[in-house]
Amino acid sequence: VLAPLDSISLSCMEMRQLEAFTIVATELHFGRAAQRLHMGQPTLSELVQRLEREVGTPLLTRTTRRVALTGAVA
Repeated sequence: VLAPLDSISLSCMEMRQLEAFTIVATELHFGRAAQRLHMGQPTLSELVQRLEREVGTPLLTRTTRRVALTGAVA
């Protein structure tokens, strides 16, 4: 269960994680999302993984060929 957004104090890192996740979710591709965010793909992947750890559930499913939203997000 996630806390209401208004009760969370968002740090710059958390905002960066949310931005990274939003772009990956829009593109459904880490490479294109990394290009849009002007960062390397490993950095982007780490930001999304940190967000997933913080919320306590996977937000994306990843294969070598595709990215999809999980039921937690869809």
